[in-house]
Amino acid sequence: MSADGMSLLFQSDNTENKTPGLFFTTKTGADWKEPVQLPKTINGALTFFDGSTLSPDGKDIWVSTQRGGGVGGYDLVAFKVKPDGFSEGRNAGMPINSKEHEASAVFTPDGSMMYFMRCSIMSPERAEGCRILSSKKKPNGIWDTPQDLPGNINQGNSMFPRILADGETLIFLSDRHGGSRGVDYYMARFEDDSWSTPVALDFINTEKDERPISITPSGRSVFTALPGARKSELAEVMFPAELKPKTVLRVNGSIGGLNDPSAMYLSVYDSASGKQLRSLRPDANGTFNIFLSYGNSYVFFADPSDDHLPFFRKVYNLTSGQGQVIEKLSLDVIPLQSGSTFDLGAVSFLENTAPSPSSVPVLNRVIRMLQANPQTAFQVHCDNADIYDLFFRHLRKKGINNELELTIPEVPGNKIILISL
Repeated sequence: MSADGMSLLFQSDNTENKTPGLFFTTKTGADWKEPVQLPKTINGALTFFDGSTLSPDGKDIWVSTQRGGGVGGYDLVAFKVKPDGFSEGRNAGMPINSKEHEASAVFTPDGSMMYFMRCSIMSPERAEGCRILSSKKKPNGIWDTPQDLPGNINQGNSMFPRILADGETLIFLSDRHGGSRGVDYYMARFEDDSWSTPVALDFINTEKDERPISITPSGRSVFTALPGARKSELAEVMFPAELKPKTVLRVNGSIGGLNDPSAMYLSVYDSASGKQLRSLRPDANGTFNIFLSYGNSYVFFADPSDDHLPFFRKVYNLTSGQGQVIEKLSLDVIPLQSGSTFDLGAVSFLENTAPSPSSVPVLNRVIRMLQANPQTAFQVHCDNADIYDLFFRHLRKKGINNELELTIPEVPGNKIILISL
């Protein structure tokens, strides 16, 4: 299932010759459309069906295939979903594909990380000698050299990773983590820069070897095949409370006002530390999705590639409660003009007068904007004269010579608001 919950890829033997094949469908409102059987270029004898997945936006179908011209055995190949069908396959190439066999490519919701399995033996029906790897997407869009996940994940035959919307919870299949029934589901979380000890998901494990599952966008349930009136049926099973992943807010964003919205740079920072957590770009239509786990506070920035245009900033304080799970965010990029307002939030400085780590991301953006618009004057709303003085000195140190007019309004302490004149 895609990260937005609107596209679904699944296997069924509801075919002319009653042999399993891959089907694709999308949702309109609350209803699924009639599934479409994928073409023979995908639904062929050379495809490892269990290793088929969807991209987060549901616009690419990733399959593991032995089609000619590949790197090794079974390679990861992406087919784009088009209004009139599916594109020709695009081999992921090296370093994702290798002389071994690759399958089951899954992605963090922002598309910045890929997890997949690499196996020494693979056939249309089975995979052995498998381990799970991850790869980070470089700023130029190229995938970095994959790295094996640590030994507490890669024990025995570890395969079919699923990364949840929080980007921190991994579900996978393995036969070597203490289970007594063969191949079972396990879950691990990325905490304090390491993966936790996997725990068995006995609420869905059975006496048989398990098959790959899908996770719903909310992360609260899984789609799996269970016995039913039609031999086996897709069913939704809820996570028990003690295993439920973090609640995630999905921000459905859109950008207007630019000829090329994909030129916008989007990033998410930790509010307290100022550490960048992820970066992404909108698609050609200006749409994007970001996923934020509850339990933390974040700052979201949207930066046009043209520094003459103003940046956008929004704080998401998700430190308490469960709250909503979907939010719409529409951004219209308007050139800097009289009355443009920029809420910088609380800004602080260290004893050596350097900005605090949490203040650096927004101050760097202010500096870029002022440098690109040197003739623009600003009112600086700040009720803390000491903070204003440090703010002013920091800008002058960086070579900013814009006219700055201080006002003392009723705003929270240390908070700075710029208004262009």
